Amino acid sequence: MSKEWVEAWPHCKQFVLSRLVSDHCAIVIRDKYVDWGPKLFRSLDVWQSDNKFKVFLKEKWLNYEVQGGGIFIFKETLKKLKADLKVWNKEVFGDVNQAGVGLQTG
Repeated sequence: MSKEWVEAWPHCKQFVLSRLVSDHCAIVIRDKYVDWGPKLFRSLDVWQSDNKFKVFLKEKWLNYEVQGGGIFIFKETLKKLKADLKVWNKEVFGDVNQAGVGLQTG
């Protein structure tokens, strides 16, 4: 870190993660005041427990039709998948926002 870094990112905090595999520790830098925008995609661990999940995922992914360049197609396909997964999740696992219902994200 430098003086310029601290001046540009005054609210940054460093976190050192534990050594798991190598002799190095990963360092995470966070700034709680930066809005990076919405997360495009997330996965719930519980989805893997459903036997039909992989089939659902593959069928949806292969049937989307998006025109454009490579990264645009990828981004738009993820957006479509996100919407379909939201509906599928509610149908299969119910409303996870209800009190007493909670799923771990992965």
